[in-house]
Amino acid sequence: MQSFTEAIFRLFDDLEARLAASGLPAGAVRAYLFGGCAVHMYQRNRVSEDLDAEFDYNLIHRDDVLLVLSELPPVAYDHPVMGLSKLAFDHRFNTTLCPLHMDYQDRATQLKRALPSPLTIWLPNPMDVAISKLGRLSTVDVADILVLLQDPAASWNEFERLATEASQYYVGRDLTGTIAYVKLQWQRRNGDVTGTEDVE
Repeated sequence: MQSFTEAIFRLFDDLEARLAASGLPAGAVRAYLFGGCAVHMYQRNRVSEDLDAEFDYNLIHRDDVLLVLSELPPVAYDHPVMGLSKLAFDHRFNTTLCPLHMDYQDRATQLKRALPSPLTIWLPNPMDVAISKLGRLSTVDVADILVLLQDPAASWNEFERLATEASQYYVGRDLTGTIAYVKLQWQRRNGDVTGTEDVE
């Protein structure tokens, strides 16, 4: 049975096939991976039951993509603990409901480069994925943020700057206290309770 990583790309392959069948030209839709699946791409032991993706639409209406997502069947994969599990697109996911820096697309990396396709897949910078988790901030979200900030492409100082900027146009609650709480957890994790450090 396929791995969780393979299941992620299988779902995108299925979506790509549906979009191609509708006659869309190359590059018509960009998918930006978020949630547990994005964390998994940075830390392979993270799994999820749903795939969160933000779509940048070009030459297609948002509702048309949502319709395709709702029709896609889930993909089976081998969960390291639970065994047989399924992964499906969360067609309700919407980044307008979570904090996100306005320039996140500029820092994203294309994951899959193949023949011209109507769909391209992008992985946001680990700091942008971490920022998107500040809104809900469950125990799992905090753990994910700390893992993401350990990536070589991340630093606390830059994360704090981007998160503070993102909080200025976030529609939810004020994030000042949330950022301070995460900062404390980051300092404790790194044995530094007096200041901040870049990720080594």
